[in-house]
Order: sequence, then structure tokens, then C-alpha cells
Amino acid sequence: MKNITIYILYIFIIVYSSLQAQIPCSAGFEANGTNDYITIPNTDAINLQNTKNRTVEFWFKPSDITTRQVLYEEGAQVNVILFYIEAGRIYLGGYRNNADTAARRRFFRSELGEITVDKWTHVALTIEDTASPDVTFRWYLDGVEKDQQDGLQVSTHSGNISIGRNGGAVRYPTSFSSGSTYNGAFSGQNNVDNNFDGNISLLRIWNVARTAAEIDTNKSTYLTAGTSLVAYQDGDQVNYEANGASSIAATTTANGSNTSYTWNGGTSSDFSNDTNWAATSPEVSKTQTVVIQNGSNNPEITSEVKIGRLTIEAGAEVVVKSGGTLNIFYGLTNNGTITVEDGGALIFNSCNATIAGSGDFNIKRATPNYSGNDFYSYWSSPVIATDSNIATVFPDAELIYRFDASSTNSDWAFHGTADFNPGVGYAIQNEGVGGQLRTFTGKLNEGDVVVNVFNSSNLASTDPDNVWSTSGDNLVGNPYFSAIDWDLVSADTDNADIDGTIYLWNQNTAEVGDNNVSDYLQYNATGGLSNTTTGKIGSGQGFFVRTSTNSTLTFKTTHQIVANNTQFYKSDKAKVTEKREGRSWFTFNKGNKTNTLLVGFLKGATNRYDRLYDAPFDISQKSMGFYSHVRGGAKASIQGLPVLKRDKKVVKLGFVVDELGEYSIGIQDEKIDEDYYIYLRDTEAKKTVDLRQRDYTFTIDTVGENNTRFKIIYTKDKRRATKKTGKEAILVEEVDSEDFAVYVDGAKELIVEYDFDVDNIKDVTLYTIQGRKVKTFLGTDAKNISNLKTGTYIVNTTLIDNRNFTKKILIAN
Repeated sequence: MKNITIYILYIFIIVYSSLQAQIPCSAGFEANGTNDYITIPNTDAINLQNTKNRTVEFWFKPSDITTRQVLYEEGAQVNVILFYIEAGRIYLGGYRNNADTAARRRFFRSELGEITVDKWTHVALTIEDTASPDVTFRWYLDGVEKDQQDGLQVSTHSGNISIGRNGGAVRYPTSFSSGSTYNGAFSGQNNVDNNFDGNISLLRIWNVARTAAEIDTNKSTYLTAGTSLVAYQDGDQVNYEANGASSIAATTTANGSNTSYTWNGGTSSDFSNDTNWAATSPEVSKTQTVVIQNGSNNPEITSEVKIGRLTIEAGAEVVVKSGGTLNIFYGLTNNGTITVEDGGALIFNSCNATIAGSGDFNIKRATPNYSGNDFYSYWSSPVIATDSNIATVFPDAELIYRFDASSTNSDWAFHGTADFNPGVGYAIQNEGVGGQLRTFTGKLNEGDVVVNVFNSSNLASTDPDNVWSTSGDNLVGNPYFSAIDWDLVSADTDNADIDGTIYLWNQNTAEVGDNNVSDYLQYNATGGLSNTTTGKIGSGQGFFVRTSTNSTLTFKTTHQIVANNTQFYKSDKAKVTEKREGRSWFTFNKGNKTNTLLVGFLKGATNRYDRLYDAPFDISQKSMGFYSHVRGGAKASIQGLPVLKRDKKVVKLGFVVDELGEYSIGIQDEKIDEDYYIYLRDTEAKKTVDLRQRDYTFTIDTVGENNTRFKIIYTKDKRRATKKTGKEAILVEEVDSEDFAVYVDGAKELIVEYDFDVDNIKDVTLYTIQGRKVKTFLGTDAKNISNLKTGTYIVNTTLIDNRNFTKKILIAN
């Protein structure tokens, strides 16, 4: 038996609670922006009443947020409850009597940036009959109350209830130019369709004002009953309480969803060819009903095909080719065969429906190619445990291991040929150099897949300088027939106990003993440690995550994504480059060895440790370690920082080596605003180098750790003095009062730096413009100023050498 000693990174992290949201349990109703909508007929349970108590809530994921699109509307143009998107915001509210006076209209809107394209957002509006005022309007975003204002009764308003829009006249605010609430003038009758393009999920209508706790707690739960619930969505259908009824018993379906298209395969395997269908081919952008008969040819899917309800009859087969995605939204009955070839994808979206039929599912994944026969790859199974017999899928596997995270020693354990458990990863060594085609056959993993994760007690830090808490390694895996997006998984609040960084095994060497740390490709919301690493995790792919406590990791169908299923680590296939704004990748090199550091500037990140945006550096790494310093004392291999806006920003670097000699630091890739220079400062040699022009080569004459020698400086100021060394121009350090910087970051923290560094600061005192002292901070302590009033302040700073600098700053709170 060959020895397997795979190098697991024991990393220590601070669990940070950043802004996140749950997401719905299914993709819901898929609207195409043209002729897709759901209409609820007039009913006294909803619109044929004077409304003083109401909650309308739903999830939405827009494909466009610029053009005006109606999400929900009842009452036509006279008495209205309305939700719509326009110019990057969502607007919602109500009016009566044609909105003819200020007292008869009230609308809210979100801030710019609170809704984005292809991102799930939950929104709710409540109307409550209150004593004073008579009626109160409240609105919620992602379960959090945003505002409340005096409201109004919305009088009886016939004209159906429309989800995604179905035509007719609507009035819109005409001059909502500032602020977040509005009761100004409205337009006349606007007859433009303004159909919605995107997804709406878990829409519910209640004849009661739900509380903030009820909205937040249940926003991601599929509910079919509850106090005063009068309508709920199930995919492209809405179940509602009909006119004169006393319970929810009626159903309405999206326009065109029930139109059926039947495949007979009379001409070819081309899914879009009309001659292969009984009448005409379905609209691939619209979720309709499709039946696949056993014909002369089987259909092949080569791009994304959206289907509402799919039935495959006995003897028929659907083949999803590489790059294709069969995206099924509401129902699937398979009495034939669905085969997903290597690189293809199958997505089944549903909160509560299960796959029917007795047919077969096959998913094929190619084993990575290797340069030898001692390599491992990490796998997971997309089919249920009883159908994922390892001896059948990997008949020539030489060794199979699982990572036993629940044991005190938390180490690799021999797995043998037992079945794969859903969502769990396994390390498999194939006989030979790979290239085999593996086929998983059986029942799909459906709905949420919940995996237990553990933090074993043996990971306690022995480094007295390490302030990061303990964390546990867990080998998990994508449980679906399609790729998943780690950004969606990590941002889901159901996974708040999981560190935001994943570790993808991409083995390049098969040495005796520990393998290289660089064989793990790291990724989080800031980006990949390699500039070619993405968070798109292919079907069958296993990977490591970390947790600070015994908890669970939940995979959801709404974490699945279209396409992006051709990659598999370790793989020789080309990886998709994700070069995103505000990122820069730096390399630390010696000979042919390289280690990489990512620094990213992005919305949501802070100067301190962020669960989603920072990847902890492995402090056990003693050879060619390269990292940046996060405020608070931590070390990171990926560091996320607030959006780069100020003229200068410094990132302090560190390294650890076990060999002397010549090294270099350079830029592997970057997409930083061209107005900025990217300098490397060597504080020991007193040199500054423009890394956009060349790498910097230097000598290390002491092994071990160095945390003070290097800094990356992002600045709009060009260094002025140079000297010639041979053929190269080296920029010489210049430090003057211009290097004293004061600014406020996105977390309302006052940042004071001298010489691009916070460590030079002894204390900071804030005075009003009249000279009254209001705040004093010591050294590098956090300087929270969120409770200060808006105004101009004087910042007096004492350096550690007792020099003083003073600047004025405008604080807007």
C-alpha cells in the first residue's frame, strides 16, 4: 500500500459576522421579460377589499436593474399596491384615488447598491391598522426593517393581481429625486408593459401585518399555511384563496407554462430544430412543458435549455453535451434516461417537488491526467449514497481515503469501498496516470444537502503571536449534477459558521511525505490566490472548508449555476480566468518556486478580518511563506480591503523562509485603477520599486520570519528621486508631511497613518472646529467615530517619536 500523507493546512481564523443573506430554497418563477407573468384573478381575499392590514413578501433575482420592471402590482391605476425596479433601486408602496393628494400616496425605495444583477434579495411591505397614525407602512430588505411611515388604506382595487406584469395602466412616482420615502406627484396612466426579467420565489400574501421577526425567520422557508395567509407561490404557480372562499384551494399558472411541446426526433438530435417536434420547438428562454418521446433520434443539449416541466418517456434519452445545461424549474418525470456528459450540467430547481419516474440518471466525469501514478484527486458523488458504490464508479482505484474531522486527531482515514455520502469529499488515487471516464448512475441528490462539519480540539494554536481562533478542516464536495458557486454558498447565512475560503486540491507533485502547500488553490469572495482560480466548483469535485465550531454546511439548489462545469482539480484543462476590478496578485519567487498573494479592494470588505474576504495564512508553513498583515495582528494569503478611493493605501507584507539566497517579488496580474502606482518598499534597503515596471530582486541572509521589511504602496503620487544602479533606475525613499494621511473607512473608523503606516502613531485626539476635545485614541486601536455628529473636526496626531501633525477632516455620519 502506498503511503498517503497529504498536507492539510491548519489555519487559525477569527469568525467574523459580515453582511450576508439567506437565499430561497428554489429558483421559483423564471420570467423572460417579454411574455412571462402570473395573474391572480380578482378575489375578496386580496384586492376586492379595503386594505388596512397586509403583507406582501417575496424573493427576486433580476437580470437587469436599469430599466423599469414591475415585480408585483394589484389595483391597476386607481388604488394600487406596487413593487418595481428602476435605475438600480427597488420601489414599493401604495396609493389610492389616483394618488391625487399627498395623504393618498406613500412609496419607499432602496439605496443604490442594495440590489444587484443576478443576486437574490428578499423584500416585504406591510400595511398595518394602527391607532395613531391610522395606518402604518413598513418595508423590509433581506428581513431587516428599512423604514416606517404614516400609511393609508388602499381602497378596493379590481383589475387582477399581477406578478411580473401583464399589461394595463399604472401610475409611477414622477420626481423621486432624493431620500428614501416619497409622497410627491405621480404620472398619468402609463400603459407600457414593463415586464420583469429574472426570478421571483416564495411570494406570499398575508391579510395581516407580519412582524419583523416573522418576516426574517421565515423568509427562506416554503410555507403553505399560516395565520391570514391568502396566497403562496410554488414555482410558476400561485395557490390562493378564491373569491368567496374561506381557504386556499385555487391555483393559477404562469402565462404559457401549460403549453406542451412534444419531441419525436424525426430529423436529428438538434433540440432547437422545429422538425424534431410534433408542432414547433419550445422557447428555450421560457419555462414551458416538454415531453420527450422515444423517437428516431434522441435530443442533445449543447447550451442552456430552460424547461418548466419535463417528462421523458420510456426508451427515450436526453444527452447533455459538454457546455450544455438542462435547467428544469418546476417538475421532472424521468422514465427514460438522462445522460450528462463530462462538462455538461443538469439543474433541478424545486422547494418541495421530487423527481418522479423509474428512469436512469448518468453523469460522466473525466479523471484528471497526471504525470505519474501516485497522485490523488478529491471527489464527491452527485447521486444518493446507496447508488454511489465506489467499487462500481472507481473499479481500479488503488487507494481511497476520507478525512475524519470528527475525531480528536482529525486525520486521514482509510475508506475502502464503502458508499459515498452526499456532500462529503474523498481522496482517490487512481491506478495509472488518469484520463478515465467515471460514470455515476442512480437517483440524484435533490433539494438541500446538509453536511456535518467539525472543529477538532487538536488544532489549538501554539504560536503566542497568533490571535486567530482555532479552526477545523473538513473535506466536503459538490453534491449536484451541476457546478455550484462558492460565493453563493459562503454568503448564505445558513453557512455562517463556515470560513469563507475554500481549498481546492490541485496536486502538482507526488513527493514522499508532505505535499506542497502550493498544491492547494485558495478562493474566497475577494478572488483566487492564483489569478486563474475561480469559485465555480464542478460536479463531483471535493474540496476543503474550515469551521470554528461543530456545525453544518448546507448546499442548496439555488447555489447551482449554469455551465461552468468543465473544470476539475487536479486537471490539465484550461481554467477560466477571473480578472476582476480592484485585484492585484503578487508573487514571491526563488528559482522556479513561487508563492502568491492576492490583495483585493472591494465593497463589503473592511480593514479588519472578514470571514468572506480574507484567507488566513498557514502559520505552520516555514518554507517560502508569503502573506499580508490584517489589522489586529493576523496574517492572510488573501486579503480583502475596502474599495480603493483615497490617494494612498499601504499593505504590509511578511514572509518566512528556510533558505538563504536571492529572491524576488513581482506582480503576477492586476486590475487596479491606472491612476495609481503600485510600489514595493524595502524598508531595510531604503528602496522603492514600481512593480508595474519590473520585479524587485533582493537577498535574504537570515532564515525565518520577517514582518517589517516590505510594504505595498498604492498611491497616486509618483516618487520623485531616482538613482542609477547599472541599467536600472531605483526609486529612493522620500518621506515628508504629505505622507501623513487621515480618512474615514466604510466601517466609520478613523484611519490615521504616517509614512504609509499606522504603527508610527502614538495617539490621536479629535477636536471640534471650536477647539473642544471630543475623542482620544491610543496607537493602532480601532477609532470608531460612528457616534459623532456630521461636521468638520481637527485631528491632532502624536507619533512615536513625539512629533505632532494636525489635519482637518469632514466627518459625515
